[in-house]
Parts: sequence; structure tokens; C-alpha cells
Amino acid sequence: MARSGFLYTDPNWVEQVVQATGGGVDVVISGTGANVAEALGCLEPGGRIAVFGSSAGRTATFEVPSLYFGLFAISGTTLGSPTDFGQMLQFVEKHQIRPVIDSTWADQSRIQAEASPEARKPPG
Repeated sequence: MARSGFLYTDPNWVEQVVQATGGGVDVVISGTGANVAEALGCLEPGGRIAVFGSSAGRTATFEVPSLYFGLFAISGTTLGSPTDFGQMLQFVEKHQIRPVIDSTWADQSRIQAEASPEARKPPG
């Protein structure tokens, strides 16, 4: 289960991941694409990266030995077909699955909300 999320646009995100986890993670799920090299730095030995998008760019460059010395795996996924998505929506509706919303903020309060200590705590 994910306990935290990290913003890839923060220049220190890899260090934040390593520090928050005490050494790295088993899996990185990335919609950014181009930051595969940085994502490799977040992994524990034998870790995996699943890439489902390329919002940060279509090309990634990294040192190939880091893959085999780290025993890492990189895989790509589309996260399912349009049919899969439709079935997921039907499942959510049928079982009345609703997200947990901890709090809401007006648009102009977004910066204040993100700075709030509560913003860093998962609900529940």
C-alpha cells in the first residue's frame, strides 16, 4: 500500500523518497516517462518501475549497468483498454465506491492547503 507520494518536479524528490523509506522503494509507478534514471535511484535492489505515460518527455537516458547491477525491471503499461476503463467505472458505480476526502479548500487557498501539516498525513 502506498503511504506517500512525491512530486517529480521537486529537484530533491529522489532523496526524499530514499529518506522517507529508509533506503528506497520496491515499486515506482510513473506517468512521467523521461525521469526513469531518477526513478532508478529510488529503488531497492530488485525493484521495479512501471511506466504508463510520458508527461515529462518521451525519451529517457540512464546507465544500463544500473539495471543489471540493481537487479531492476522496467515495464510499460497502458493501464488497460477503454473497455477495461468502462468496466471499472461500472464496478465503482455498482459497489458505490467513493473516495475518502479529508478536506476541501477554495482555489485561492491551495498554497495554504499544500503547506498545511495536515496535507502530509493520509486520512484515517
